Amino acid sequence: MTRRRSRKPLPGYPIEERFTSREAIENYLSDDRIICLICGRPFKAITGHLAIHEMTADEYKDKYNIPYTYGLARDTTRQMMSKGQKNYYAANPERRQFMAQIIKDCAEARRSGLMKARPRRDFIARENTQRAIELTGHKTQFSNLEKTAFLNALDGGMTQNEAVKSIGYSLSGFQGVLRQNPAFKAAVKIAIEAQPFALQARQQRLGKRFENECRRLLQQGYSDHIIADMLGVTAMTVNRRTKKMRAD
Repeated sequence: MTRRRSRKPLPGYPIEERFTSREAIENYLSDDRIICLICGRPFKAITGHLAIHEMTADEYKDKYNIPYTYGLARDTTRQMMSKGQKNYYAANPERRQFMAQIIKDCAEARRSGLMKARPRRDFIARENTQRAIELTGHKTQFSNLEKTAFLNALDGGMTQNEAVKSIGYSLSGFQGVLRQNPAFKAAVKIAIEAQPFALQARQQRLGKRFENECRRLLQQGYSDHIIADMLGVTAMTVNRRTKKMRAD
């Protein structure tokens, strides 16, 4: 007779408090055993154990504010699994190429909106911003002169990243500026929406205006290749939109 594992939590569990810093998470994952915060039991890795609580690893990470990129295993277990994975891929290069293509396809699907991107943890974004500020010495506020120079760079044909570098800011520091300045963030969005489609495509920032233009030209009977030439983008970029339009 198979012994059924108990779901009853130990005294003091479950823990309801969520992680609020990278350091706290790394301390949690660096112990000899990973403590399940729901039942209090220790494991080398808790991903499989979570089925007892009818919970997936992503749901556990959401509950306790752990970034999706963090594995739910102790350091030595993660290192052992990583080494095993490297050895497997070294012996099976075709499998490595297959997985690399899947990762590439998923990234493309997120950029095109076909797949919803996983949300970032707010405290990780704040810590990254603070780290960038400490490294570069930049604050999270643009002066009016810097705002004007940045918007002029966008109007002059630069991508957002190029415009950021043109005024001497780091990309991560600039994200902090946007989070702290919603009015300026809105102005940047408007400026990018007004850029030529070819420039928007370089930034994966094609929006509603592009979709409306694709729909208008499609209704006039133009093919995807002709629409692409007219709008200055690739036929594949156009096809991602027109495919849905034809299905509708």
